[in-house]
Parts: sequence; C-alpha cells; structure tokens
Amino acid sequence: MKIRFWGVQGSIPNPLSSAHLQNKIKEVLRRAQGKTFAHDRDLQSFLDELPFALAHTTGGNTTCFEVISAAGERIIIDMGTGARRLGLELMQGAAGAGRADLHVLLTHCHWDHVMGFPFFMPAYTAGNRITFYGGHDYLEEALRRQGHPQSFPVTLDDMGASFSFRQVHEGEKFVIHDLEIACKKLDHPGFSFAYRITEGNKSLVIATDAEYKNLDAESLQPYVDFYRGAEVLVFDAQYTLKDVFQKEDWGHSSSFIGVDICLLANISTMVLTHHDPAYSDEEMADILERTEAFKQEMLQQNWPDKSPEDLKVVMGYEGLELTI
Repeated sequence: MKIRFWGVQGSIPNPLSSAHLQNKIKEVLRRAQGKTFAHDRDLQSFLDELPFALAHTTGGNTTCFEVISAAGERIIIDMGTGARRLGLELMQGAAGAGRADLHVLLTHCHWDHVMGFPFFMPAYTAGNRITFYGGHDYLEEALRRQGHPQSFPVTLDDMGASFSFRQVHEGEKFVIHDLEIACKKLDHPGFSFAYRITEGNKSLVIATDAEYKNLDAESLQPYVDFYRGAEVLVFDAQYTLKDVFQKEDWGHSSSFIGVDICLLANISTMVLTHHDPAYSDEEMADILERTEAFKQEMLQQNWPDKSPEDLKVVMGYEGLELTI
C-alpha cells in the first residue's frame, strides 16, 4: 500500500513566490561555491545534503491524498486544489477513456478540501463513475453549490461522469476494493472525519482538521485507540503549540500534540500536514526541527523503553510518497 501527497496546505492555496524562490536559489549557489559536478549523481548528492527548506517546498496546493493498494486500486482523500494534478495523471489511464471507477473519501466539505473538484478532469469524462463518501449528509449539496452559475460555469449535471454519494458513520467499517476503512469523528467546526485504511495487517490513518481540546489521558484515549498501531498517521499540525492556545475552537492541532498521541498509540511514522499558509518553508523546517527535539525530550522523560527510531516524524510535501 502506498500513500501519495498531492496537496498539504491548510485553509487556502499558498504558492511559492518568485522572491522566495530566488532567495532559495541564492543560498543554494552560495553553498555550491567551490564544488564541481561532473555527473548528475554528484549534483544529486549535493542536493540530498541540503536542508529541507532549500531542496524542497511543501507546495501550495490544499489537501488531497491518494492511497494505492498493493493490487493497484486507488482511493482519493479530499478534493483540495491538489486534486487538479492528480486528475491529470488519472486521465493518462482508464479515466481518460471513461472507464474509471473512482472512490473519494471526504474528511469534510470546507472549501479548502473541495475547491479542486471543479478542476478534476475525470469528472468531465462520460463513462467514469465517482463515488463520494463522508460523514455529512450534505455531500452532494456541497459539491453542487460549487457548480452554481453564480460561482462556476459548469454544473454537476453537466460534468459528464456519473456521481453517487454515500454517508458513513462513526464506528462504521466498509470495504473499497481490497481496502477496509473505518471512520472516526474529529473535533472541528462542523466536524471532520478521520479514516483508518487497512490492507492485510498494515494500516494508515488520515486525521486532518482536528483539534484536541483536552489533553488528559481520558480525553485522548478514544483517538489513541483509533490510531493505535498504524504504520502511518497523517496528522493535522497546522499550528505551533502557542497557536493552539491562541486559536481555541479553530479546529486544528500541533506537531507536539501529535508526538504525544503517536507515542501513546505506537505509531511508526507521523506525517505533518495541513500547513498554515502563514508559514514559509523555512519556518516549516524549523517546526520539524523543534518537533524532533520535543520527541527526544518526551522519550527521555516518559518513554525510556522506546528509541528515536520508533517514531519517525516527516514533513508532508507535494510529491511525497510513502510505502506501507
């Protein structure tokens, strides 16, 4: 099973500016002074040694993930602006011929999680079938609102593909292809859904747009139980810990809270996602560094039986792919 990240920004698209890109290039050139690159592999080795913020950008698109089973079956999670590029790739296969059967799990219907749908090209090809799943009873209404003539020139009925909508409920388990999916309600304005996706004995959990208002053991236990033992937890880390206390009821969490939950739940890898558009790549790299330091501190204080390798913390970025 694989998970691919097509969009990881929170709240609103956040493209890299020309000025910011030039600053990255300047610093890379400074670090390259005196070096020679006779072969592409030498250049790649140099790039691999650069800090995350110089060699990568988290990307500007909002939430969209893709899970691919061992048999090659796909599930899409959310339709943020990252869905546009995913759709273009899918058009190179069965979707381009109108033979795709696509399944989309919606965590919720806030704009940043559905605004890519009107630009998802498989939706315009007759013969394609797209099924939407989510915890809200207004999934179809939310997508139809995007196609209102006052907002967009193409209605849902004019798109070409056929659509169906299925409401799922907390505690429910269902199967898509060879993947088993479980659902849990998260604390977010209007609520959001977490999805645990399991293939064989391997699981990953998508838990974006979640606030953990009470951090005592009893309050966290339902989440710990749902996340427990997953190989990968994609975790809403939009805020710093300071932000969490300043933006109560905004519906997001921090990487520090994620570390605590992952250690309690025996998670192997935590991927930070739903990045705050106010933070640059450099600030995101600093958040990752401080999260690693916090993890080390927590291990020393509370988890002497665990090693740093027991929990890997990864910065989510467009193009990231993990095999589970």
